[in-house]
Amino acid sequence: MATDGEQSVFERYIGKEWGDVESIEAMGRMLFPASIKKRRADGSFEEKPVLLMPLREHENRRARIMARHWAEKESLDPKLDPTVFENMDAICQLWLASRNPKPMRGPDGDVHEPFAGSAEELEKSYDKASLFELYDRLKNYERLLEPQKELEEGEVLAAAKAISDRRDISPLAVFDQVSQTSCIVSMAELLTSYAEQRSSSGSSGSSTAGA
Repeated sequence: MATDGEQSVFERYIGKEWGDVESIEAMGRMLFPASIKKRRADGSFEEKPVLLMPLREHENRRARIMARHWAEKESLDPKLDPTVFENMDAICQLWLASRNPKPMRGPDGDVHEPFAGSAEELEKSYDKASLFELYDRLKNYERLLEPQKELEEGEVLAAAKAISDRRDISPLAVFDQVSQTSCIVSMAELLTSYAEQRSSSGSSGSSTAGA
């Protein structure tokens, strides 16, 4: 499902430590509380709680296969309607990831069943905008769980210089989402270190002058 201007995890959660992001552990996975909106007849929105379970690669493949079967059932050719098919694939991902907040007791512990009976049911039950919003949040949680790539200091300084020269952040586009986060954090660390060194040098100079 395409999104308008994907926002990086760092931008979405800036100022938050990992411990500040609410989550639970169940079924050997991390699940994140969220909600999906449904418009009432009076125009207001009802928010239904849901848990989002970031998908693993085999689950993304399963979603793709589900989407192909769904497209075949509706006589839709993915090559002729790629955008429609990608949205169907995203809804299949969202169906696999969306879990009922109320657990059922299983032989190996609590189990959170799928939030909807099927991907088709999920699509028919909620407005497209609500599904887009929840899908975007799922992708951000998945990025949040990705290991952070460490960049070389030279790469960080080169990016900082390019941003300074251009007076905008477009040079960050050369990095993927994870590396963008790492680059911004590294810039902050370098700036903080530089400011602390200047402060220390200033204090040292004042002490010498006073002596």
